[in-house]
Amino acid sequence: EFTGAVVQNAALVLHSLCWGAEARHVGTIVACQGIPVLVNMLSSDPPLNHLAVECLWRIINLPPPTPKTDFCRLLARGKAAKKLAALLDNAFAEYRQSLKDKKGAAQGTGWFDVSVQQADKVASIFLLFSQADKVVKEDMAQPIVLQTLLGIVATVTEDLHHVLAGASIKILKALRNLSGDPNSLKALQEAHAVKLLVPLLSIHANNKSKLASEVENQVMLALYNLCKISKVRQEQAAQAGIVVSLQRLIKSNSPLRQLAIPLLCDLAHGTDACRKALWVYDGLSFYLTLLGMKYWDHVALNCVAVWLASAKDKRPFEKVLMRENNVKILTQTIIDADPVAASKLVPPLMNILECERLNQLLGKSQLVSELLKRLLNHDHQAVERKNILHCIRLMYERAPDPKSFITTHNLMEVLARVVNTDESLLVRERANELMQATLVNTVI
Repeated sequence: EFTGAVVQNAALVLHSLCWGAEARHVGTIVACQGIPVLVNMLSSDPPLNHLAVECLWRIINLPPPTPKTDFCRLLARGKAAKKLAALLDNAFAEYRQSLKDKKGAAQGTGWFDVSVQQADKVASIFLLFSQADKVVKEDMAQPIVLQTLLGIVATVTEDLHHVLAGASIKILKALRNLSGDPNSLKALQEAHAVKLLVPLLSIHANNKSKLASEVENQVMLALYNLCKISKVRQEQAAQAGIVVSLQRLIKSNSPLRQLAIPLLCDLAHGTDACRKALWVYDGLSFYLTLLGMKYWDHVALNCVAVWLASAKDKRPFEKVLMRENNVKILTQTIIDADPVAASKLVPPLMNILECERLNQLLGKSQLVSELLKRLLNHDHQAVERKNILHCIRLMYERAPDPKSFITTHNLMEVLARVVNTDESLLVRERANELMQATLVNTVI
């Protein structure tokens, strides 16, 4: 109904009231339904959309008692997220264009510098949205909004970082916060968040700057939240190439290894596609390197056991595990374990010993004498001693020369001591059963 000049002058008056007046006058603008008007202005061309962002930023940052979350809810009711995302995308697009043109400002609008300034404010608003209540997060979790935000961070280059670093990090933080909301996980999955975030870990792998480190931190936190309970998203991450990035973080002793290790271990429990990706990067041997890490040794060994159990053809896996160094790692892990750690290591070891060739090789190692020593040690719980007996039985039954196995390890004498002295009835019964099974190979 009004000419462009009139609308622009009215917007300037509104902007002056927001920034030149006292806080109570800004509150009056809100009371007079000013927020819906400003939200509608976000769709306008510059300078109106920039003036709208400035006014909204002033309103959101009003001093107490009104909390910011209340203003976020008003913006969400006006469906502001979609318009803010489009405005943010334009700011990044303008700067990309300026890099192509090799000029200091975007052509045409004359508002490029202001657009870059607005990008940080809009990103800050999204960061507030991600910390607000369910209504606000639902507005932010719209497919078009998430796709726009993810598209922005996925295409950010090092050149863009110099100018738009603050906005980029705030977008990532907002996505990370949203990934911690169970109600938003499905929306993020449908927006292909995992597929778009994983490459950011490798893009900044060789960059030691503070900015690259912050990008890596936020991306890892978001991926951890997305993948920790979903095999579907774990598979998406594996297919996007997350395995090599997780291995790099673990090997580099990064603080993020505490997120990388459980994520990498979850992949072994995931789908066949996850394990296929692990195999490409020698994941089986990598799990064995984790056996030397306190608190993670039993988790890693369980990954090996689960992977072996899921394999239709175990021969390639046995070939890897039967490497001299890997056998040494397996044996030394049991030898070095204290009673508490050993109680968690023996159950997956039982599953690993189901592989006949590997079993026979371990039966010739120090592992047998170590297990027998622990069998006689009552610091170990009865359940653990029973499991140790099961391991010994598995190695005895698959030994190429059972008679030699018995005599080499003085098995009958050890079992007799267990039968006569162990305080657990169940352990004594299992030991006696094994003694009876070995009689056929015992020289009387």
